Amino acid sequence: MPSPVRVSSVAVAKSRRSTTGESASDADRLRTLLDNGKIPNYVKLVVELLMETREEVKVLNRRNAELLEEIKSLREENSFLKEELMKARSSASYDIENGRIAGQSEDSEHKRSIVLSNVVESSAASSLARNAHDFDCVFKILDFLGVECKPVAVYRGGYSKIDRDLLKLFSRQIGSRLMQ
Repeated sequence: MPSPVRVSSVAVAKSRRSTTGESASDADRLRTLLDNGKIPNYVKLVVELLMETREEVKVLNRRNAELLEEIKSLREENSFLKEELMKARSSASYDIENGRIAGQSEDSEHKRSIVLSNVVESSAASSLARNAHDFDCVFKILDFLGVECKPVAVYRGGYSKIDRDLLKLFSRQIGSRLMQ
């Protein structure tokens, strides 16, 4: 006849976590025990490895705490920068609605630029002669249109892939006006 199984409940002991003050005394006690000749060498080796691992974990925990602090500050900075970006975008959209293009320089020369295309380039060897030809062409076009102004600067912006002798300049403002 089998005997009944005996069940008993035993309270589980709470695991002890040492604090920094106790760890120094624990380390001293372990050193004292290890110096005692009664403990086998393999146990000494295991205890020493555990102590080294414990120190490495402490260093890693400190580094982890530093990284968590850095992450927290970077997240705060990121939130601040996102708010500033949203403010800048809202003011930029306000500028566009008021007829100004956000991001362009506010100098008057840029706002007063005139862009001409399909102006034949001079074949003169001298750069001064080519520049004088460009000024003459611009003066003739402005006189023909009845615009009374004196250009401050005339320059070529590049060539078309098809016609190398034609000037092709376009700005955002002039291009948007031409499309309307």
